[in-house]
Amino acid sequence: MEPFLKQIATHYYKEHGEEIHRLCFVFPGRRAGLFFKRHLSHLADKPLFSPKATTLKDLLLGLSPAEELDRTALLFELYNSYREIAPEAEPFDQFLFWGDIILKDFNEIDRHLIPATMLYSNLKDYRELDSDFSFLNERQVEAIRSFWNSFSPTKGGETEDSCQQNFLEFWQLLSPLYTRFKSRLDAQSKGYAGMMVRRTAELLKKREISVRELLQSAYRGNDEAPKKYVFAGLLALSPAEEYILSRMKDEGLCEFCFDDESPLIQSGGSLACTILDHDKEVFGQTFGWKSQSTAGGEDASMPTKTPTIRVIRTASEIVQAKLLPRLIEELYPAGYTDNNGIETAILLPDERMLMPVLNSLVDTVERINVTMGYPLAQSSISLLADKWIKAQANMRTIHDVLHFRTEAAIDLLNSLLLSPLLTDKSRRLMKTLEGTKTFYISATELQCDSLTKHLFTPPADGSALLDTLFALLESIAQSIEVNRPSNEEEDKAEQVANIELEQLYYYRNTVNRLKGLISEAAMTMSPQSAALLLQGLITGTAIPFEGEPLIGVQIMSMEETRALDFEHLIILSANEGKLPSRTHETTMIPYTLRRGYGLPVNEINEATQIYDFFRLLPRAKRVTMLYDARTDQSGGGEESRYIRQMRYLFDTPIEVQELHLIGSLPNSPHISVPKEGETLKKLYRFLETPQDEHASSDLKLPALSASSINTYAACPLRFYYEYVRGIREENAPEELMAANDFGTVVHRAMELIYQPCCSGGEVSTQMLSQWLDPANAIIARTVRQAYSEEYLHTKDVKGQLTGLNHLYCVMIEKYVRRILEHDKSIAPFRYIASEKRVRGSLALSNGHRVRLQGVIDRIDEFPGEVRRIVDYKSGGVSASLKSWDSLFSHINGKPGKDQPSAISQTLFYAFMMRTQMEKDGEKRNLPLCPTIYSFQSLYKDKDEYTGVICVPESGGGYSSLTDFDQIRDTFEEKLRRRLDQMFDPDIPFAGTDDTKVCSYCPFVTICGK
Repeated sequence: MEPFLKQIATHYYKEHGEEIHRLCFVFPGRRAGLFFKRHLSHLADKPLFSPKATTLKDLLLGLSPAEELDRTALLFELYNSYREIAPEAEPFDQFLFWGDIILKDFNEIDRHLIPATMLYSNLKDYRELDSDFSFLNERQVEAIRSFWNSFSPTKGGETEDSCQQNFLEFWQLLSPLYTRFKSRLDAQSKGYAGMMVRRTAELLKKREISVRELLQSAYRGNDEAPKKYVFAGLLALSPAEEYILSRMKDEGLCEFCFDDESPLIQSGGSLACTILDHDKEVFGQTFGWKSQSTAGGEDASMPTKTPTIRVIRTASEIVQAKLLPRLIEELYPAGYTDNNGIETAILLPDERMLMPVLNSLVDTVERINVTMGYPLAQSSISLLADKWIKAQANMRTIHDVLHFRTEAAIDLLNSLLLSPLLTDKSRRLMKTLEGTKTFYISATELQCDSLTKHLFTPPADGSALLDTLFALLESIAQSIEVNRPSNEEEDKAEQVANIELEQLYYYRNTVNRLKGLISEAAMTMSPQSAALLLQGLITGTAIPFEGEPLIGVQIMSMEETRALDFEHLIILSANEGKLPSRTHETTMIPYTLRRGYGLPVNEINEATQIYDFFRLLPRAKRVTMLYDARTDQSGGGEESRYIRQMRYLFDTPIEVQELHLIGSLPNSPHISVPKEGETLKKLYRFLETPQDEHASSDLKLPALSASSINTYAACPLRFYYEYVRGIREENAPEELMAANDFGTVVHRAMELIYQPCCSGGEVSTQMLSQWLDPANAIIARTVRQAYSEEYLHTKDVKGQLTGLNHLYCVMIEKYVRRILEHDKSIAPFRYIASEKRVRGSLALSNGHRVRLQGVIDRIDEFPGEVRRIVDYKSGGVSASLKSWDSLFSHINGKPGKDQPSAISQTLFYAFMMRTQMEKDGEKRNLPLCPTIYSFQSLYKDKDEYTGVICVPESGGGYSSLTDFDQIRDTFEEKLRRRLDQMFDPDIPFAGTDDTKVCSYCPFVTICGK
């Protein structure tokens, strides 16, 4: 079967020959005109003048002398009209949403030639009935109110009649608003599409002017109006359009060609028959439509060949895009060329698939024709602007000071487009923000240079927001020009720069357009309203693609296919809900009135989509439809109803395939880093050298801690990444406090509380009772200070902490209070030091000495009895060592509970303390007692818990370790054995076999486990 447009071209070329240029062909879309001229060029055996080709919308709007305004300009005019009839009108911000709906209704009313006064009078009556709650008794009212909190038949202090009157006032304004709005536009010779078409139809109804005169007036200069107009492939015309076309037919100015050959539509059983029958009646009786047979095409009774239809079930929509190169290769086994690619169309019911499709085809297809254009809303410029607007929208006032959300500020400053504009000050700011734990940061702290002042200065109003955004776009454009690569080899970077500048051009034009509209309307609006209007303009803007439209694969939406035919069709997103799309009328006119007055309803919109789909199939040779087969709670994974209709109603043979993604966990390569070269050199930094004696401070020399040794025991590869290579986990603000941050604040709080007692001060029961007295609030103030310093990273503790910050402080206060309660039960004692830093070394078996260091959380003593080395632990840890072999070794099991790392760390501190005392010549007056203060154990075992470490005895059983020197030799041997392994050049850094360790390792993505 020949393509519809080719049949039309054949008929009219035979009929008019070289005089075909005196005709004007009117199509549903511009692409149909291009394909028509292509068919015509293949028919002509010599050069000829091309006929005019246009769209129905362009033709009809050209008959009106008025200028069509865009949506934003119309919203301003509508609001000004609203203020004229309602002096106490709400602000523009509140009117914006309703204004958009009202505009849409006005346009449909005019396109369907409906008397607006009568319609809105009926709407008022409808709402009066709808708002009458007098039939409800008090019990029913309360029942409804319990479900719908805003339900209130009468507001406080008002009668029911006055409440209903307030409710109906808005509906009463719609009719005068319609009249006033059109008067304002008429006075300016401006309008919207429906209004302009209605004005033309009403003008023709008065019989004061002919259509021929209107058409001739539309051609200015030396252009001559066409002799005849040919309307092809039109469908679902509005009454205003029907009237204008019927007048053209009456004056002998036009002919009509209708595509009715689809046997799937003609066979019935489809909602499309309703709209098809209506159009046949209109085109046949009113217009005298020509079928393909009367237009010189094939006989409509000839049997048509059923296309090969294949349905592919996929695992996601992205998989559909990735599958396109393979489908193209199947269609052209001899090799794809752009000249034959024009017979292939990729249809996108979901236009969000455009960019994935383009990215997938870039290496397979050289030329692609996309009339949709590149969505400006998906550009990098738009994403940056959205981040900035979002940061402005999430501002909040804390203690009369404006604050920005820290996460939004970091996200904005990390934008690639801003990278060339960052100064040293702004980079330091980024580093500070990434290390902070505050959810909000003041605008003053963020404004460190000209860029950050632009980004983090709240705009006073909508105009200021647009001015700031425009200035930011100018700065980005200048930075792109300055940093444009000049080397010819950097073609890709040059293309990226050109694309970004093109996006900037269109975005700046849009911002300028909105600024001009606001200025013309002399309107003051909030930044939120300006951002909302800008978003609406950006969403409707596309950057056109350049290229030859009649070469290469055609990518289009379903609406653009009308009157077009292709040999090969690839339809993506063939899911129910997307094909057909779910159309929900956003309107202020209820369904019953819409249907009664002949306004479009969902059934008509759906019927149009059905026609667009089923008319494509008969002339295609091969149709491939792909849909996402994943199921979810919202009912996804269902194939389109069109597929089921073809299978069950039309008995069409369909081949079903399922794309199986065979997934398996990759065999992670066993990463092993040999200790040689630079790696060994960095590892040996922890060994003592002769130069250590001349160092100004041993604190600057690299040394191993207990946690680093435990890290090696758990996974040598992680030790290599973290301590040899120096790779650190990214520190970004999170909504919830991490466990290590929680412990850090508790440590600091305990340090601050005992600060006055350091260096041997006595801690008495009376002193602890005073601290624990809630009336003194000593603990609360101390926790608040520790939280501000360690978590919020600020010395300013003025004002009250709120939200999660307050809750965290309450939780930390409970833990601190429990520690002090335990201390009270063992008081009195002397407090020696907090956060005591100790340094030392240990000789390896080969004679080299390893530098060691540690920070002891707390040292206290009971005079004449024992000196305690106390280590605070926020998690649930055990104080019993199961075996000496497990010391500085990793045991497969749950992190924390089954691992002896807490015990080995506390013993390590005792070892370091004893070594430090020997180095300083301090006599052994008291035994050292390693003690663990586990916060969870202090709560769980309040009376029995001591925290003293229990170690295994040689004869079996366990004993409390109150003197570290009793096990010092054993501990030193175990520590040396682990360090010997760490510094052995023949033992590489290898990953652990315990996958539970990998579950909480920050380097898991590097090693691939």
